[in-house]
Amino acid sequence: NQSIIVKAPTSAGKSFIAMSCGILHKKILYVCPAKPVAYQVGANFIKMGYKVHFLLDNISHFSYSQQTNIFIGTPKEIENNLMKIGNNFNFVVFDEIHNINKEDDGDIYENIIKLIPCNFLALSATIKNIDFLIEKMKEIHPKHKINYIEYSKRFMNHQRWLWKQDGLNKLHPLSVFQNIEDFSNNTDNNLAFTPNDCAILWNEIYNIFEDID
Repeated sequence: NQSIIVKAPTSAGKSFIAMSCGILHKKILYVCPAKPVAYQVGANFIKMGYKVHFLLDNISHFSYSQQTNIFIGTPKEIENNLMKIGNNFNFVVFDEIHNINKEDDGDIYENIIKLIPCNFLALSATIKNIDFLIEKMKEIHPKHKINYIEYSKRFMNHQRWLWKQDGLNKLHPLSVFQNIEDFSNNTDNNLAFTPNDCAILWNEIYNIFEDID
């Protein structure tokens, strides 16, 4: 139950960290940068059995029960409905916290940060002036202990593609080697496997070898 700012690249697992807040805390507010993200995250919570109230265009006014665990929506709709839902949350998640610098709704992010007194998790892949952000967060919430975690690796490697006249083609992991000697003697120029590469490799091995081999 401390405040945390996490900087990690896309597909490093930030969404899993954010969703863990809904598991660890009784009542959370989840601030999403866009409506599709809110629907995606909210659907995952619903599948896990949590009661979700969406704060999105045209549905924010829907009723919710006392057992509602997750309040999730876009900054503007959250701000417009704070009088209704209150600010009594156990934890708040700020997804894509760098949006606090946006011209259209960055001020709304800032308002929510100031109006919600509980500890928070702030996530981003592109924070640059992190020291300044931490300093401002401490000014707003001087009683919070704010931790900073930076992670540079990806949980899932992105699929590389090559454009040819016939369209996009997946880049083979061995394409960085010119011949078999390069493959045997040099391990510095390897191309990281993606989940699809691993699946293809497994199918090839399975087709070549018998089960008892």
